[in-house]
Amino acid sequence: RKSVPNLLEGYAKWKEVSRPRNKTYLLFHTYWKEGWNIHKMAEEYGIDKAEILTTHVCKKCGNYEIKKYDGEDQDCISCGSEKTQVTPNVGCGVREEQLNEIYNLMDVYCHPFTSGGQEIPIQEAKLTELITLVTSYSCGEESCEEGAHSLPLEWSEYREHQTEFKKASTCPNSIAENIDKVYHMTSEERSAKGKKARQWVVDNFSLEAIGKFFEDFIDNTEVKEYNFEEEETIERKRNNPDAFVPHIESNSDWVLTLYRDILATENHTNDEGYKTWMTSLENKVPRKQIEDYFRKVAREHNQKYFPVKIEDFLDSQ
Repeated sequence: RKSVPNLLEGYAKWKEVSRPRNKTYLLFHTYWKEGWNIHKMAEEYGIDKAEILTTHVCKKCGNYEIKKYDGEDQDCISCGSEKTQVTPNVGCGVREEQLNEIYNLMDVYCHPFTSGGQEIPIQEAKLTELITLVTSYSCGEESCEEGAHSLPLEWSEYREHQTEFKKASTCPNSIAENIDKVYHMTSEERSAKGKKARQWVVDNFSLEAIGKFFEDFIDNTEVKEYNFEEEETIERKRNNPDAFVPHIESNSDWVLTLYRDILATENHTNDEGYKTWMTSLENKVPRKQIEDYFRKVAREHNQKYFPVKIEDFLDSQ
């Protein structure tokens, strides 16, 4: 969801127009094998690769180093181990106090993203009193409200394939303009704005603030009795492995028909299973293969929850 190409383009536009006197750097705290070819895109936008820094973490000693990226499995200068440094990922990252230090290396934090429910790094950056540039969409709208002291980034809408979910493409020109605003602030202005941004997070996202919100919600929620046995029975509807499936041109309608008629399930286009089958069809997996799988699942379901009993074949008299 993080719009790396937009950030690179915005940074390049800022340097081209403003021509900063001092040496500047882009610091990416990210896993470089996640998908973006950052160096290739930097070259497209005319950015010197020497200006791009990234975090490296040692899998052995846990220390980190900020330097240019020359591939994974680098040697660690802290413990002397060979090929143990990697860029941060879900399997190996920095500790909380180290992350705090990394944020404090920055002069400004830029967070262009397509969408999100929380985007915790925005709050983390504010807690270190950084000025944050944030896409004003989805949860970013809250981070750009009055009192949050973010600099909002403009964006244009696009739709996600299949789900048609609204996404944001952050405007590189807006990134450039807001980087320039921060660049020309005095240290006193940046400090004052950063302190206010931190206080906004403390007031709205601290344990006391969020905990109180949930406490009040739970305390004021009406007590309701649930019949879990009935719900379980509803979930275990008999499937129809021999259901007739007509010819349907639309792949989407056809997949939804399989769910409805064979598995007795009202599925929808946001479901992960639906997306998986649509991708399979795009990759030329035969419809018969998919249909046979649905019928197999339906038979196994019936065998498990509706086993055949000898009594079913005996006359009641």
